Amino acid sequence: MLANEAIDVLESLGLSRYEAKVYLALLKLGEATAQEIAEEAGIPYSKIHSILNALANKGLIEIILLRPKKYRPINPQTALTVIANKLKERIDKAKEIILSLALQYREAPKIVDLEFGVIQDREILEVLAISLISGATKELLLSVPIDFALKVNHILEELRDRNIHIALNVYNVSKREELEKLYNVADEIRFREFPNAFLIVKDFNEAVYSPKIRIRDNGSPFGSLHIIGDDLIYIFSSFYYHHIWAFSKIYKAIEYEFKEGWIRTYVHIWTVLDTIERLMERKYNIELAVKGYWVKSGEPVNIKGKVRRVVRYLERGLHSVEIEANGLLFKIGGYRALIEDIEGREFVIKASLNR
Repeated sequence: MLANEAIDVLESLGLSRYEAKVYLALLKLGEATAQEIAEEAGIPYSKIHSILNALANKGLIEIILLRPKKYRPINPQTALTVIANKLKERIDKAKEIILSLALQYREAPKIVDLEFGVIQDREILEVLAISLISGATKELLLSVPIDFALKVNHILEELRDRNIHIALNVYNVSKREELEKLYNVADEIRFREFPNAFLIVKDFNEAVYSPKIRIRDNGSPFGSLHIIGDDLIYIFSSFYYHHIWAFSKIYKAIEYEFKEGWIRTYVHIWTVLDTIERLMERKYNIELAVKGYWVKSGEPVNIKGKVRRVVRYLERGLHSVEIEANGLLFKIGGYRALIEDIEGREFVIKASLNR
């Protein structure tokens, strides 16, 4: 029974049934000729040499050049690493192909613009969440359980090296020492001791959301959303900023990151303004580069200037920043800006100290 299960597992990892049988036979024999292996595995002798060569090419067995030739299996732990690496290569290649197909799909005319899908499996949610985090290029908002944050901390560190702004809210925190392990993975960190909504917003184009759960909990019906589309991203990023972020405890404030020549990329107007206000309090000169659209014409615009002031009227829902470029003042708003000059969609902050 165990042998049959092992064969099934090896097949699931990409070996043919004959290859799995031959590898298992070699594990039992230790070192053997082709004839001995064929007899032990129950494989026709006419097929054994091609199977052995295939296993050797996959790095799972060694060929001993004697007369007659003998074969020896690679240690199963080493073999698993070899198989895993080859699977990773195939998965990476598949990702490239799928991405290419996805781009073609996006370019194709659509009858219905479906902006969200329902996920009913926790493992799929976790894989998708990690994929979103890895794919961020401008900004990342996270509300995740502490154990998940620790699992992806190496990915977050790589993103910070590319000057991507990361706001990390973690929940289910029981010990402050857990937060200390995350200190260097995000620009600013907040936390809650109790469960919260699971939410990741990547740039301004994709998000995943799930109710107040632990990502690995078992039990009652599970459902989460995979969100694509500007309007829905705006709604969920607003929920993140005004309800999750605003009511969590501060562990690390963004001003701890400031230094001469500090650079960060953003896509959300609220986080941009928070950072600019903290920089202005500390007397930094701030250059803001903005990509977006002229509000009146809808034409694309790419502008860079010195920050002059931040404008916030919360009761009117107004969040904007004023910059000076080429001797003129421009008001920059965020997504769906109506009364400003520019609807900002991408922002780059460069800060320098006053001399």
